[in-house]
Amino acid sequence: MAREMRDIAAQLDRGKVDPELLQRQQQLFHRMLDAGLAMEKEEREDQGKRESKSADQSQQTFTPLNGSASGKTALPYGAPDWNQLRTLTADERQAVLDYFSKLNSATPP
Repeated sequence: MAREMRDIAAQLDRGKVDPELLQRQQQLFHRMLDAGLAMEKEEREDQGKRESKSADQSQQTFTPLNGSASGKTALPYGAPDWNQLRTLTADERQAVLDYFSKLNSATPP
């Protein structure tokens, strides 16, 4: 495959592009993809059988930023915290907070 690849690259560098070269290039790509798939298959076989687990109560649950456990009441876009707002003036902070308030109150399309 390496020899074929070098030959195709040399012909492309010379500007000698014809349907036969394109066909050889396509065949080479297919062989490379097949080789990659074969290697992946061998790797999967080496790892053994896959095993699934059911969820249990010890798994942590996701809680949205505003503290609500309901997905319906969760804010789509969390407003910036104080560390992100502290470099702004009072008017700029208010504008940013108003923006996020309006953004979160908008009804989805």
